[in-house]
Amino acid sequence: ETLRHLLSALRVAHASPEEAEQSLRQLRMRQAPQVIAAGEMAVIGAASDKRQVITIESEDGQRQTVTVVPGAIPHARLDMGYYKVWSGDDPSAARSLIVTPGACHLPDDIAAGHRVYGLAAHLYALRHDGDGGIGDLETLRRFADRTSEIGGRYAGLNPLHHMFPADRSRASPYQPSDRRHVDPIYISIPQLLEDLALPKTAALADTRGAAIADLAALSHVDYHAVWAAKSALLEQAFKEFHSNEAFEAFIAAGGAALRRHGAFEAQQAGESASPRCVAYRGFLQWIADTQLARAARRGNLYRDLA
Repeated sequence: ETLRHLLSALRVAHASPEEAEQSLRQLRMRQAPQVIAAGEMAVIGAASDKRQVITIESEDGQRQTVTVVPGAIPHARLDMGYYKVWSGDDPSAARSLIVTPGACHLPDDIAAGHRVYGLAAHLYALRHDGDGGIGDLETLRRFADRTSEIGGRYAGLNPLHHMFPADRSRASPYQPSDRRHVDPIYISIPQLLEDLALPKTAALADTRGAAIADLAALSHVDYHAVWAAKSALLEQAFKEFHSNEAFEAFIAAGGAALRRHGAFEAQQAGESASPRCVAYRGFLQWIADTQLARAARRGNLYRDLA
């Protein structure tokens, strides 16, 4: 029964043995995605005795065509990303193309054969006084500094990907909602109040100091309670915040992707995707990005990906 549910979720027809057999045949006929390196002239198809027009469609729907004379092998040089490729005017026959960096990043010191070491930890499990019940981006700054002070070259940590603020029971960093953005649960409230003049938010934080201290005293992370406490302060901070040049530049740089992220998060929280609700999520990302940049100033962080 579990398998039937999975097949239905994957939209694989299986209502009868005959239908399941047909689906299996179609799956076996599918071609595995072709993988090529970015920036290199790579083969993207086979030669034909006829003139070919190859269409290449990127993730955002942008298309380009390559005209190939009879007998020639189609080539293209592409940027990193995922593409669909087909010949002629039949997109249903498209093949998947994955364009990769070619290799993972290798730091210069390791590439030169130097033996280095570092520390690695899950950020949420690291603690410091005033962390509010979860390791935050100020904790990360201290972790990176300490690693450097003892001679370590790298400070490794879990993915900081954006999780599900509307459902904090989904706490695994390896099951994110959005890999492109930082989870605002890692924002350091004391650091936020140092960076921005937010007297009303500071006063609210003072009135809730005892409750926040109780969260910090727990032996585990209470994700629901930590986020409830932080989000109340972050919402007040946004109400009180007057836009500045740095914030506006961050929003502009984030572009449509950041706006879509904000709209999605607002809807997940049961709100309308109004300009203000979207801007609030942009504000959270700006604060998180600013604090992460401060933590990374030693140049020794490496982040896991999910």
